Amino acid sequence: MRRDQPPPLHEKGQRTALLVLSLLGLLTVVYLVRHESRAAAPYQRHQQRYAELTRTPLQSGVRELVTADGADRCPTCHVGILEPGRATLNNPYRSHPGALLKQHPPSRFLCTACHAAGGEHVDRCLPAEGDEGALGRRQAQASCLGCHPGWQAVELAGGARLTQGVRAYRRLGCGGCHRAAWIGSVEPIGPPLDRVRDKLTPGFVRAFLADPQRQRSGTAMPSFFSERVVQGAPLFTRRKLQRERSAQVEALVGFLLAGALARDPSRIELPPGDADTGRRLFVARGCVACHRHDTVPHGDTLGGVGPDLSAAAARLRPPWVAAWLRSPSTYNRSTRMPNPRLQAEDLPHLVAFLTAGAPPHPGKPPDGGLASRGRSLARQLGCPGCHAMEPLRDTPPVGPDLDGFGSKRVELLDFGGQRGCRTWRCWTELKLTRPLAFDRRPGLLQMPWQRLRAPTGALHSALQSGSPIPCDGELEDLVLVMRALTSRPPDGPRPVATRTDVQHGGMLVQELGCRQCHSIAGAGAAIREVWPRPPDRAPALEGEGAKVRPDWLHGFLRRPTALRPWLQMRMPRFEVLTARGDGARILTAYVASLDRASYPFVDEVRPVLEGRRRQEAMTLFTRMQCVRCHLLSNAPKLKPGELAPDLVLSGTRLRRAWIQRFILEPQKLMPGTRMPELFPLLDEDDPGSRSTPEPGLLGGDIRRQVEALTDLNLAWGAQPR
Repeated sequence: MRRDQPPPLHEKGQRTALLVLSLLGLLTVVYLVRHESRAAAPYQRHQQRYAELTRTPLQSGVRELVTADGADRCPTCHVGILEPGRATLNNPYRSHPGALLKQHPPSRFLCTACHAAGGEHVDRCLPAEGDEGALGRRQAQASCLGCHPGWQAVELAGGARLTQGVRAYRRLGCGGCHRAAWIGSVEPIGPPLDRVRDKLTPGFVRAFLADPQRQRSGTAMPSFFSERVVQGAPLFTRRKLQRERSAQVEALVGFLLAGALARDPSRIELPPGDADTGRRLFVARGCVACHRHDTVPHGDTLGGVGPDLSAAAARLRPPWVAAWLRSPSTYNRSTRMPNPRLQAEDLPHLVAFLTAGAPPHPGKPPDGGLASRGRSLARQLGCPGCHAMEPLRDTPPVGPDLDGFGSKRVELLDFGGQRGCRTWRCWTELKLTRPLAFDRRPGLLQMPWQRLRAPTGALHSALQSGSPIPCDGELEDLVLVMRALTSRPPDGPRPVATRTDVQHGGMLVQELGCRQCHSIAGAGAAIREVWPRPPDRAPALEGEGAKVRPDWLHGFLRRPTALRPWLQMRMPRFEVLTARGDGARILTAYVASLDRASYPFVDEVRPVLEGRRRQEAMTLFTRMQCVRCHLLSNAPKLKPGELAPDLVLSGTRLRRAWIQRFILEPQKLMPGTRMPELFPLLDEDDPGSRSTPEPGLLGGDIRRQVEALTDLNLAWGAQPR
């Protein structure tokens, strides 16, 4: 073929095909290289960046945690999670926050033990939108119930959200309708209704059943018959719903006040009382620490433990108020209300104050013919779950068990007619805030109490404003508890934790409102708003565990006695500590644990003072003029502000080691005390440079003098005076 002739067409096609194949091969190689580098990039990029930030050698490759329970590879990307001192870095390079790794070392616990399945959302407040991925910092506390049952999961270090959620679960009475084995049994949160006719007027019972929140803001009593429920129904059914609502309320009133629960009201004859005197006693006897009243000035920290008594006259009968103040446990054995130990002359004045302005007409009498219908309705609504009702004591819970709910699959949840809500979290939030929303399906015109029995209450109004729920809200705490209920606990006896009593003691202190009067662990003493002078109010309890003997404190909690007779306030008697069996023991263990003091026994030898040592100890006691302030059987009459505790009780009340320290360093143990320095320091920098005011007694040895005074205090009950 001549050179000037063009190549044949088939040769051009071969060249083109070869060129196309070469380009395709080159693109394939580039794609494979880029794909391989991209697939390996995430953890390698994190490791490279961590080495640059910390200026440490690059440690590349997969990092794995291995324990007896398995293995996970979280540190591969979270490079600094196990390294101390990286708290200032951002995720995923920072150290693990808090001190949880000290209680849960990586050599024994995997990351997934707390954070569940793997994912890229461990630094978020919430899990991934599709309910997949790891649990975040706060949601990770839901895993605590996997090892710590609910009766132990109180005051857990690092588990504050779970603790608050369990408390909210108990306070709102969720256990009245639902059982959760991990949380354990829950005390009924409502008062017994066996003698409600003694207590409440028919008018108030009707109004309270119709709308509890309007009558008592913040109450945990759910609203089954609220006007808001009727207003949310279709227009052509509202009139029928209104009539049925009124009939249901009347039936319950008939059952409570004229049916099987009704009894004769208490008959207590009281002399006329003075409301102004009662108002002063309301403050003097410490009632203001737990209860509020519009006529008594108070700050934000006072009250809130018990109900607001400003409108008590509109609902309470005076004979019942008198009987209740005399002995609250007569009506409710498990009540938190203590016996105030009132004097006989105080009672009529307090009753007059609390019932001043009572309405002359307590309301229409109840219809006893509706009692049978009301009984059926009370059983249907699950009233016995929160209230003790003898005729309905065998009623089972009306709600399903919650064990395993936290791991329930989304496709098993009934979303009703809701749109745009298809996740576990969304369903749970909506169920807690607007439960009746799931009943609004097209074509269903049933009455609300004939459909879902889930009511509306204080918490259920959280989402009605349309604002997002913050991570720090009570709703978030309850959602956390629901997430924690992933399975049923194993069969067999409950495990006993070494800190169980201490943890329960902290919860009992909060439940009984002890910090309203006392300062405990640096917090509390809200009563200082009305009693600013420390000698006039209840003592601070810092150091109380190292001060008093456990056996004495246990008996004092069960039956208080007057230690400081000059105080107008009195330590009330909490009958609930006896009703619950071991409540006093739990509080005693809690108080001792705050100071790491020995419990339950104090091994001390009863001192014996004889001969010359006894005479010199008495001489030292007399010359130091201890009886000028301290009470003894022959103590002179003193002003209330000058009195000190009775020394006769020292032998059964105080620990020996504490008395010795207090004699030497009173201001150090009890800052602000009027106890003088009996053996003052000569040099503030030298604790051993003390002087004695009586060098001629007991050889002038300060140690011997302190021991002699201590033995004398402990032996006062047996020594002749």
